[in-house]
Amino acid sequence: MSLLHLSSPESLLLAITEQRKKPINLQSALQDLTLCETEIEFDSPGGKILNFFEENPFIPGLLIRKQGEFVGVVSRRRFFEYMSRPYSLDLFSKRPLYTLYPFLETEVLILPSDTSIVTAARQSLQRPAEFLYEPVVVKMKSGAWKLLDTHHLLLASSQIHEITMEALHREMAERSQAEAAQRKSEAWLNSILNSLDNVVWSVAATAAPAGTPLGWEILHLNPAVEKVYGRPVREFFENPSLWRSVIHPEDRSLIESYYCQVVATGSAEIEYRIVRLSGEVRWVHDRSSRVCDETGTAIRIDGIITDITGRKHAEIALQQANQALETRVEARTTQLRHVIGQLNSKIIEIKQAEAVLLRSQEQLRQQAQRAEMLNRLASLIRQSLDLDTIVETAVREIDSLLRLDQCLFIWYDPHKAPPVWNVVCAAKNSNLQALSDCRTADVTCSLAQNLLNSEIYRAPDVEAIPDPAERQFFQSLGFTSALLLPVHTRSGAMGVVACASCSNLRLWSDDEVELLQAACDQLAIAISQAEIYAQSLNSARLAREQAQQLETALHDLKETQAQLIQSEKMSGLGQMVAGIAHEINNPVNFIYGNLKYTNTYVENLFELLQLYREQHPNQTPVIKAKQEEIDLDFLAEDLPKLLNSMNTGAERIRQIVLSLRSFSRLDEAEMKAADPHAGIESALLILNHRLHVQKLSGRERIEVIKQYADLPLVECYPALLNQVFLNLLNNAIDALLEICPRGDALRSPVQANCADLASEGPIAPALCSGGESSLTPSFSPCIWIRTEAAKPDYIIVRIRDNGAGIPEEIKNKIFDPFFTTKPVGRGTGLGLAICYQIVEKHGGRIEVFSQTGEGTEFAIVLPVQQSLCTGN
Repeated sequence: MSLLHLSSPESLLLAITEQRKKPINLQSALQDLTLCETEIEFDSPGGKILNFFEENPFIPGLLIRKQGEFVGVVSRRRFFEYMSRPYSLDLFSKRPLYTLYPFLETEVLILPSDTSIVTAARQSLQRPAEFLYEPVVVKMKSGAWKLLDTHHLLLASSQIHEITMEALHREMAERSQAEAAQRKSEAWLNSILNSLDNVVWSVAATAAPAGTPLGWEILHLNPAVEKVYGRPVREFFENPSLWRSVIHPEDRSLIESYYCQVVATGSAEIEYRIVRLSGEVRWVHDRSSRVCDETGTAIRIDGIITDITGRKHAEIALQQANQALETRVEARTTQLRHVIGQLNSKIIEIKQAEAVLLRSQEQLRQQAQRAEMLNRLASLIRQSLDLDTIVETAVREIDSLLRLDQCLFIWYDPHKAPPVWNVVCAAKNSNLQALSDCRTADVTCSLAQNLLNSEIYRAPDVEAIPDPAERQFFQSLGFTSALLLPVHTRSGAMGVVACASCSNLRLWSDDEVELLQAACDQLAIAISQAEIYAQSLNSARLAREQAQQLETALHDLKETQAQLIQSEKMSGLGQMVAGIAHEINNPVNFIYGNLKYTNTYVENLFELLQLYREQHPNQTPVIKAKQEEIDLDFLAEDLPKLLNSMNTGAERIRQIVLSLRSFSRLDEAEMKAADPHAGIESALLILNHRLHVQKLSGRERIEVIKQYADLPLVECYPALLNQVFLNLLNNAIDALLEICPRGDALRSPVQANCADLASEGPIAPALCSGGESSLTPSFSPCIWIRTEAAKPDYIIVRIRDNGAGIPEEIKNKIFDPFFTTKPVGRGTGLGLAICYQIVEKHGGRIEVFSQTGEGTEFAIVLPVQQSLCTGN
């Protein structure tokens, strides 16, 4: 399908008339619409769909057939929506398509191939919203079924609709009128051209002064050029070379070739970039056609330019989304492959058992005998950790098991020039000549590469090997049939178990190859264990040699290690919190988003029920009995309350999730401006379960009193600062929990409110300095959190409790690493030390104020900007 390219109102009228005579349908537009002939059988495995979509990223879907008959469509969009659900990938890999199709089924729009493109687009847009952009099925006249991308269909319909406009019939009626009416028609057509969002242009197809098609004389430009190019129309007429300068420098040579192609072939289209006066780069689509005179000489070129920047951005976004989805699919595939790898040995055993059941009694006996030999082989080669003993035992047992003429174990050494095969062990018939220990491998480079790629080399007839170098290599060894299996060790070295027949041809059955593969796997494990044992002996020797050197640094190492453990614990906590928040957030959003609609539906149902009761007051006895049984009036009254409670609970969970995500802050590894109050609230939420005290009179909550000032955002590492708040609040709770079980009486909240009094200095303690300090019998555990702005460039965060306080003799030790007053197993002595280091890292300081019997207060001073730390 080609667009109409016009240079004057007369040609527009004629072209529209001609276009109206020949409606464009799907069959006649196949050259421009991408029709996919992709098909899949209804009983195919689900994994086949996944592989197909990974290999064909631009195919919109698959046609499903059952014994040649059309069944339906699996679209790419619904497929990957389903794949994003948990366990969907595992389900697809194990089940056929017909068991999964109900989850992927989409509404199918089937159109005959003679349907008008505009009609097809209209029918496609009339589908329900969830199926709006699903692909369309086209039934060809030949009986074939093809799949059409809805985006291509809508684009083609839009282009046709731009040409066949509403004024078509009035234009055709005015064609035969007088010259005055024709001028009026021309003016009207010009107004249409001027109202178009697309740029309609026409240039003279004559040699330009600049000698390039981009310098041709401009005959017509509609005002849409100002919207698309951001320049007035007159600038293009005054400066014909401006047409070339607005094209992106990287696309100019391409556009010159394109217009030469239009002159040569008659029509073409292209997408390229332009640069607006503001420097903005936009994408446009240009369709051009050549207009010739009666002699066939090109007289001008007409074209339409459409701004497709939005579509390009959408395509880029779609590609990025596809890439992200493919990344997730690849990650799931990798996980699945890992699981499959772990289950490989069990699958092999199951397949062996199934094969044994299908074979005769003699085959069963042979399989049992070989399995017994394999177990004996595994047991023998694992009885020793000496490498030579393991290899010798394996070669001897394999030779005895398969009754070979020769069985060799060869190490491949690629580091020598040329690479060599080293025969380290051989078992052979007594009448065969012993092989040399070393053979060059330069003539068998392809064989070595295949073995390095873990490929089994099976040659039932050496004479039939197509590679002359490989054939000559095996003939020089005296082999008539050969079977080579690679053995890859943990250290990266490669060995080869070579089985050979030197007298007769041997076909090497699948059972023999499978048995040898299992033996090689056992051999690889045993060799790896021997290597690990040798490495462990070497490591032990090195450790003994270095023990004296490490002894002097042991204390520093333990300290650093403990700090790292604490840091990793907090990092793990953050990751766990972020993961839990993410996993909870999805179902909660689903519940929260649907509660509104559920409430509306229930109201509608009750309204309908009320209308039934009003319109049909005479109810049957059955209905009355059912109403009394379910207590309909109570249900109508209680159900809205129940939905309101569910909505409140869902909102509470959402707030908890937001606080958990705010606390973890895993994505903020760099300094940024953050709100300290948000970090404090996140820490309080995490410790909410600890704010309950078990007393003799029952369970009592620790009261948290917040006195927040209007603070600016602080430049910090949010995750580290959250750790400081969490540690200090956790210590305050521990101090209160230590005295609550004893029923100790400390200050009441009323007495403790004296902390609100003004204090001297920016970091002076907020503890009471006067008044009654005796203990009251009605103790209520409290924690005060107070923030304030100290001068214009610093903030202070105070966290205090009304616990027992810190004794004066240990107050100077609380920031020392590993110092703790908690019982063994409850504290590491690193919490306050880490807090001290984090605050210092932010250019601030932390101080403690405590009086025995009055409680403890920690004051944290932080600069608002890190640039203020210099010289502080």
